[in-house]
Amino acid sequence: MENSLLDLFDLAAECTAEPKSARKVGALTIVCHPNGGSRIRVPKPMMAYLQDVKAVGVKMADDHMFIFAKDGGHELRPEKGGAAVIYSGELVQELAEKYSWDFGTTHSLHFDEWEALDGKQAVAIKVA
Repeated sequence: MENSLLDLFDLAAECTAEPKSARKVGALTIVCHPNGGSRIRVPKPMMAYLQDVKAVGVKMADDHMFIFAKDGGHELRPEKGGAAVIYSGELVQELAEKYSWDFGTTHSLHFDEWEALDGKQAVAIKVA
């Protein structure tokens, strides 16, 4: 992908590394259930770049979302098999509003186009 992803991430003053090549393994899943349980499931392949991370920040820019290591951020709860979950209804609502996602006919969205930002514990997910 282009350096534009990195430029977007740099606007948040979080990263200065070059992006790696695009990856299409493992889907990030965002669940927005009307009875609660809203969450973001980070798959095992993405977690390989967030090793030993206990909390993450989430930045939104244009058609990408960035998940990166951040002390005091959203708790990243490990699951069996190497995946992890961020439980935050507020974050899911914020993302849904930013990207105009409609959870009226479905309770989850899957995004499988992503890349790691080389040299940092961060991933960029194409969400639009």
